[in-house]
Amino acid sequence: MFNDSKMPFFKMNGCGNDFVILDGRGGGALSAALTPELRRAIASRETGIGCDQLLVVLDGAEGVDAVMDVYNADGSSSLACGNGARCIALLLGESQVGREVVLQAGERRLECRITRNEQVRVDMGAPVFSPDAVPLSLSVEDAAGLSPAFFSPPMLQPADIAGAVSMGNPHCVFFFNEAAALDDVDLATVGPLLEHHDAFPERANISFVHVESEDSFRLRVWERGAGATLCCGTAACATLALAIRHDLCARTVRAHLSGGTLELHQREKDGHILMGGAAVLEYEGVFDALGQRVA
Repeated sequence: MFNDSKMPFFKMNGCGNDFVILDGRGGGALSAALTPELRRAIASRETGIGCDQLLVVLDGAEGVDAVMDVYNADGSSSLACGNGARCIALLLGESQVGREVVLQAGERRLECRITRNEQVRVDMGAPVFSPDAVPLSLSVEDAAGLSPAFFSPPMLQPADIAGAVSMGNPHCVFFFNEAAALDDVDLATVGPLLEHHDAFPERANISFVHVESEDSFRLRVWERGAGATLCCGTAACATLALAIRHDLCARTVRAHLSGGTLELHQREKDGHILMGGAAVLEYEGVFDALGQRVA
């Protein structure tokens, strides 16, 4: 699979959410060769290349430019990655403004468009609030409305509003009325405890949010399988979906994360969320069978 035990890669990031991207098109079985151990080795920031997610680009069926396989830094699989979709679209679209690229991620078809220099917009599809879709182990009819007190502990200060949603992957979002309460969250401690909470049988991405105005919110994200991240596109989309359900913001907002700002809009006609933001190619390289960069 690897030529002389070596494999070329692209290192990219979307608002700081960084990826190692491999091109597996052409009929090879690249994803099968990437064992969980090798995925973790590549993602390691101490001994490997270092990334939040490893993305593999595969041949697409008719009407799809490519399939996107997503692996978290801990070696586990994921079915969605909004920032990663923007990066792959920029790569396949050769950075040409106006180019459109269609990706398949899990069951979702992601229509991407390069809107301006190093900026890509993705149709992320519609949020799903069914408890079975998230999934949740809780007996609730609507995942959008959860009791914040149920998650205390591990949260020391209960959120004002909590809800869960699927954007192709599971999300739980905690809203705080006060900005200071968001800043006080100990992400490194609370994040992993909530990710592995009994309420989430497949774990969950955890977001903490303060809505600043009807068209702006700020969030901090603990990403399932990756940990604290500078940006998470599906988390921002999940936050918008839940904020709209709770009448906290308008349909068009700017989501401010540690790594940058995402532009979001939920279409009224079909509920699809459009997400736009930066996508940057940092460098190209080669890694060996141990997941270490050699060029």
